[in-house]
Amino acid sequence: MALLSDQLENQTEKISDLQRVLGDKRDILRRTEESLQREVLSRSSLETRKLELLSEISGLKLRQATLEKENLDLKRQLQFQPQSGTGPGGRGERKSYGGHEITRGVK
Repeated sequence: MALLSDQLENQTEKISDLQRVLGDKRDILRRTEESLQREVLSRSSLETRKLELLSEISGLKLRQATLEKENLDLKRQLQFQPQSGTGPGGRGERKSYGGHEITRGVK
């Protein structure tokens, strides 16, 4: 009877130890899952910001192309304008192109 009692006590201790280890492993798993969730949220936020920046870059490239075309058009218009002497006060000829005022003088 004492032998069975010792075996039962040993088995009870083993079960308690295993339950403690299982609880520890559950805590580790919970902390790991929380960490993973934070990482996923962080990456999602970074990906969103990346897409916003790519969109902004596209808009800036479009604006740059528009400005370069406008600049080229203005240069062509100036190239075909007859050159005149300086006007009153020696300030040169003033023209407005696309909302930009340009003053040309004799070179």
